[in-house]
Amino acid sequence: KAEAKEEPKAEAKEEPKAEPQKDPIADDDPSLGVKFDFEPEHQPTEAKVLGPINLPYPPSLPPLELPNFKKTGTVKFEGDGLTAVKAAQEAWNYDKYPGWKDDAGAVAYLLFAMRYAHVDRRYKTVALRLIARMANVYANNWEGPHEHLLKSIEDLSQITAQRMAKYFNENNLGETVGKALKYEVPQDMLTFQYQKFDLSKSWQENSSTLVSEEMFTQTGMLAQRPHFAVFNNDYFKTLSQVKDGYGRTLDYVIVLICTYLQDTGLYEMQMKEIGEKSGAAVAKKMAPPKTIARMVSKDNSDNKEKPKPCAMHHKDPIRIGIESKNAADTVQVFNEVKEKFKILGVKNNYALDEAGREEGGHLMQVLINILFEAEHPDGKPFTYGDMVADKDGFEKALDRAAKVNKEWGGRDTYEKVAKVCFGYNGGSPLPDLMDKQITLVAEIQLHMSYYLTQRKNTHLWFKVQRAKDAIALHNDCKGYKEK
Repeated sequence: KAEAKEEPKAEAKEEPKAEPQKDPIADDDPSLGVKFDFEPEHQPTEAKVLGPINLPYPPSLPPLELPNFKKTGTVKFEGDGLTAVKAAQEAWNYDKYPGWKDDAGAVAYLLFAMRYAHVDRRYKTVALRLIARMANVYANNWEGPHEHLLKSIEDLSQITAQRMAKYFNENNLGETVGKALKYEVPQDMLTFQYQKFDLSKSWQENSSTLVSEEMFTQTGMLAQRPHFAVFNNDYFKTLSQVKDGYGRTLDYVIVLICTYLQDTGLYEMQMKEIGEKSGAAVAKKMAPPKTIARMVSKDNSDNKEKPKPCAMHHKDPIRIGIESKNAADTVQVFNEVKEKFKILGVKNNYALDEAGREEGGHLMQVLINILFEAEHPDGKPFTYGDMVADKDGFEKALDRAAKVNKEWGGRDTYEKVAKVCFGYNGGSPLPDLMDKQITLVAEIQLHMSYYLTQRKNTHLWFKVQRAKDAIALHNDCKGYKEK
């Protein structure tokens, strides 16, 4: 019998190895994959048709359905973007056009500017200006802009958040900064007393409350009241009679004093030595004093349920950012701040759990509330009287505070506040105030270089995301009308 021949075994073929998936957007690509795609004749360098501040209009925009207030129904906007730019430019002349001439076109251009703001920072200015001019949209109770803005940046925010989360984990920042900067504020620095009185009533109706010890209560909240002399209850009657009432007058006082401290360098001067000898500080930058518009926005959100006046809860009316290259330098700067100032509160994002970090968009920073006590260059206390005696410096502060916050009172408003508080221009100062040292709760922000870059790129998106609604966003951006 013929023997059966064995079939030769087929050689096993190796399965091709799957190539590791690459992130389509490189970690070092600051554009997050967003590319300019202008038609050749509309390149930024030689644009023939320009939008606001000489930036080219987008070559194409997706269809956008928005309410048309001149007619019923909706309008669709799509095309070359030129209509949007014209509408946006006309909207800038808000004396002639108090609202949008073409709501759909202008908002379409705004959405474009939002997505390109981190690639070309000039678009950030465009977006902020346009948001500040959306009065007609809000007058018609249209909530559309906020939802459209949030949606336009959703993917970019997610990409940025993922990158920052990756950096946090790779550098073990929860241990090196989160745990290293744990700080318990001494109870005697944290506890203060506040007065319970009804601001809707007249000062006469509140007068018994103002002198009643039983109406005081203890709380652990950090606020300006025990530190900022102008919050003394003895001044309630006088400040209640100033334009816009007691609470708003305190806002004006805070803005005026913080503007003076920044303009004269008195706040920045005390920060100079921090991180200098150790080399832990790469750079320092003063932020503008908190505006009245931002205070009002906070009063209607975070501070709404807190004891009145809301002004006492503004813990960062003046602030400075200190940049460090890495975790070790950030810890060093914190320790130097702790040695120089009385710390009243610390918000350390590095110490948050994963849910907390995600809620904050994975942007890491350390916010330190300090008790700031103004000093002359020789170290002597700087008083309210010294501030008013500096005529040139005080006049400049009055001018700038009024200009920056012109939506909330002109120069005459700030002069009136200065007159009744500090005796400016022949007025009578508040009793026993002028010889007191200027003290207030202020803020120092610690930024690592990596996160500071991300913060700069995402600042516009953060404004949109933190606003509870379209009205809050509009109020937050009011100050950009003239910038």
